[in-house]
This record gives sequence, C-alpha cells and structure tokens, in this order.
Amino acid sequence: MEGNIVIRRADWHNKLAHKICETIELHWHEPSLNVLLEQTTGLSYSRLRSIFRQETGHCIGEYITRVRLFRAKSFLAETDLKCYAVGVKVGIKDETHF
Repeated sequence: MEGNIVIRRADWHNKLAHKICETIELHWHEPSLNVLLEQTTGLSYSRLRSIFRQETGHCIGEYITRVRLFRAKSFLAETDLKCYAVGVKVGIKDETHF
C-alpha cells in the first residue's frame, strides 16, 4: 500500500511539473509569472520550485528565461523591433538585463 502512495505522489509531481511548463508556455510574457503560478496551482512558489527541480532537474526561473529567450530570438529575427522593445515584449523589465 505504501508503494502506491509514493507512485501517486510521483505522478502528481510529474503532472504538476507539466502544468507549470504549460502555464509558462502560455504566459511567458507576463512579468508576474511567479504569482500566476502560485494562483494557478494553489502552492507557494518555494514549493513549486522544489517540485519542478525534482521532476525536471531545472529551476523554474531557468525555464522561464529559456522560453523568453526563445521567443525573443524569434522576435529579433522576424521583426524590426529594437532590442530593448523585444526585451520588454518578452517580459524582461530592465533592458540592461537583455
């Protein structure tokens, strides 16, 4: 019986990690994505970070950055937007960090 509980928890963590990825993919441009993740899952950001890292081997912040940079790369290649405008468009508030 105890083994089944561990499997269910692992399944739940895996599903949660997928939900986090889906939320990030849909809302990558929002600067307050951490708050949205908390509201969507009902868990603290600290707990989400822990579960996500356990399931994926990556930090949520790293994943958000990778998604935003992927989108930024597309904007830079496909539009005439200036770098700072692309940074703002992908949710990076401070242009010196882009």
